[in-house]
Amino acid sequence: MPSHIATSPAKILFAFTITSLLLFGCSQSSEATPPPAAITTETPIATNTPDTIRYSGAGNLIFLSIEENGHANLFVQSNRPQDLPLTRITNGEWNDIAPALSPDRTMIAFASDRNGGYWDLFTMNLQSGDVTQITNTPEYDSAPSWSPDGQWLVFETYTNENLEISVVSVNDRTQPIIPVTQDSASDHSPVWAPDGRHIAFISLRGGESDDVWLADLDLTGEDRYQNLS
Repeated sequence: MPSHIATSPAKILFAFTITSLLLFGCSQSSEATPPPAAITTETPIATNTPDTIRYSGAGNLIFLSIEENGHANLFVQSNRPQDLPLTRITNGEWNDIAPALSPDRTMIAFASDRNGGYWDLFTMNLQSGDVTQITNTPEYDSAPSWSPDGQWLVFETYTNENLEISVVSVNDRTQPIIPVTQDSASDHSPVWAPDGRHIAFISLRGGESDDVWLADLDLTGEDRYQNLS
């Protein structure tokens, strides 16, 4: 299991918040970002799984991975629970984690060990419920983030006894996985910037503490990486 999973939850939340704010600054859109919905520590009661989940285009959806009976499954709810209460969308004797909603709001990407214990990336069509496997490696793949056009996923992968950042095509299985980082330091928790040409991630490559780094996809070598924090 990659070592960063044991990192303090407060530290991970802080790093994720910093990354999100920095990526919002890269956006060219003038539309204000709504504040995140509050998540309580109380365990809510889930409704039955719906046949479909439809979106009106209004409001925000919150996707969660909740552990119960020894397994983590995925749930969704609206930030207005009266519109869509907490609802189970996966159920099995495996673990589904790290859900990420696609830009067009029709799919989610997530990590799962449902195929024999290996952690791979999957997508789910939220209208049909169909699940598609995206990666198939004996390593740990998780923390997906969508490209703005919905064609690619950036994710963290445990390879050569180290966490790295890679990119994979969502629709073209003939495309090879493309490495974004290849460093002796741990690189993880990637987020794709709204301009589509930058990826922010957390890394130890700058020293003894986790920092926010930015990878410029139009550059190569060490010029690609910039320490933002």
